[in-house]
Amino acid sequence: MKSNTKTVIIAVFLVLALVIGGTIIYQVYESSNSYIATMAGEKITTAEYKFFLRIIKNDYETKAGVDYQPDDVKKSFWKKVQNGEATEVTAKNDALKEVQKFKIMLMKAQENNLTLDSADLQKSKETMDNIVQSEGDGDKALAEKNVKKKYWISLSEYESIYKNYMLAFGKYASVEADNIRITDSELQKKYAEAMNKEGKVTVWEVFLETIDSAGKPLPNDKLQEKTNLAKEVLSKARSGADFGSLVTQYTDDKGAKQNGGEFTVSKNEKMPKEYLEWVFDAKEGDIGLVTTTSGYYVIKRPKFDELKDSLKRTYQLDEVNKKLEGWVKDDQYKMNVNKRVLNNIKLY
Repeated sequence: MKSNTKTVIIAVFLVLALVIGGTIIYQVYESSNSYIATMAGEKITTAEYKFFLRIIKNDYETKAGVDYQPDDVKKSFWKKVQNGEATEVTAKNDALKEVQKFKIMLMKAQENNLTLDSADLQKSKETMDNIVQSEGDGDKALAEKNVKKKYWISLSEYESIYKNYMLAFGKYASVEADNIRITDSELQKKYAEAMNKEGKVTVWEVFLETIDSAGKPLPNDKLQEKTNLAKEVLSKARSGADFGSLVTQYTDDKGAKQNGGEFTVSKNEKMPKEYLEWVFDAKEGDIGLVTTTSGYYVIKRPKFDELKDSLKRTYQLDEVNKKLEGWVKDDQYKMNVNKRVLNNIKLY
């Protein structure tokens, strides 16, 4: 995302009035040419910054429990001062750090002449098609409006950032990780030390929910179906079925489908007591069924050899992240922030 222009581009601000439930909310959108900072001779666009800021905003509000609260409650939250700094300022600075990391990784990818292949481009197209469908029922104009309201950027900006993210944290991070070597014995030692020190274990799990969206128990007939399914999944797991495939096919935890149902659990995890008791009493290789008030968990405590590949990749990517943290501190990647644009971006 290099810019060849040498002239300073003046941002054009468009104030759009969005009517939501009878309440008018004003959101400032900068032109696609505006930038939030420069770094190593390149511009970091306002759209790139907003992409990360929106994610951080959601995270802050969710953790504070104000994500579904009225606007005045949210406004009070963002104005709250901690350690001499308003929460809004802290969040905006966090977003600057994240977009800096993104841009560094993108530069590294470009320096290594990496590009997206046809499979990557097809994935990008499918993602954008899904967004148009989910945000506009197939109507691109409606999707454009809803994406701007939801993500604070346009569809084309979203697509560009998505592709660059794939290139930076997909392609380049993978290439960099492949260059980091570690033997199985070194990996096993590090894993054992980390688990013992932190009091954690790694498990695979299939979750079958037995409550509805309102948190109420399912009707008896539906509950019986879940009970039978839990027993079926347990039987398949104990018979040697690929656990990742079981997760993909059966789990009600949508997030788990992305990581094969693998979780690292600590003793103070906010999980049901029955779940934690099984996890920390189990031995490597054990497979069991845990019943809780919210659902059934079919859990496996995998052996090291079964975890080896994912542990190795996690270690390699952690090392890449350490490199990235070092690059962030390098003067070469120091950001010169466009304070005028930054100060005009509000979180409430």
